Amino acid sequence: MTETNPSGPEKSDAPRGWTWWLLAGSLALNLLVAGTLVGSFLGGHHHGRDWHKGGLTSVTSFAESLPADRTKVLVDEVSSAREKISSLRQDLTAARSETKNLIRTEPFDAEAFKTSMQRIYDIRVNARKLASDAFSAAVMTMTPEERKLFADWRRPRRDRKDGGDRR
Repeated sequence: MTETNPSGPEKSDAPRGWTWWLLAGSLALNLLVAGTLVGSFLGGHHHGRDWHKGGLTSVTSFAESLPADRTKVLVDEVSSAREKISSLRQDLTAARSETKNLIRTEPFDAEAFKTSMQRIYDIRVNARKLASDAFSAAVMTMTPEERKLFADWRRPRRDRKDGGDRR
C-alpha cells in the first residue's frame, strides 16, 4: 500500500523557476538604472559639453570647404577667440573646484559660496560673449555668396541635430 500524506503534497520553500527569472530581471534593471546614474554623474556635462565653441566649429568647418585664402581669413578670425576661450575654460575648472571645496568646508560660508557661483556664471557668460563676437566677426568678413552658402550649410546640420530650424 502506498503511503499518502494526509496534508497533501509537500510544498517546497524554494522559489519556483519563474521567480528566479523575475529576481534576475529586477536586479538587471536596478543595475542598469544605477549604472546610468553613476555614469551620468562621473561623465560630466552632457547637456553642454561644447558650450564654449559657440558656433566657432561651424565657421571653421565651413571655411574648410572654401578656397585656401578664404579659409585662412575665417580661421584667423576665430583663432584668437579660441585661445581666450580655452583660458576661460581653465578658469572655469578652477572655479568649479573652488566651489566644491567651499561646499565641503565646515563651517559653511554662504557669502563665499555665492561669490564663487557668481564667478562661474561670469566666466561662462564671458566665454559665450567671446564666442558670439568671434562668430559675428567671422560672418561679417564673409562675402555675400559665402554668407548665403554658410546659412544654407548650417540649416541641414541643425535640422538633423535638433529636429528643425528655429525661425
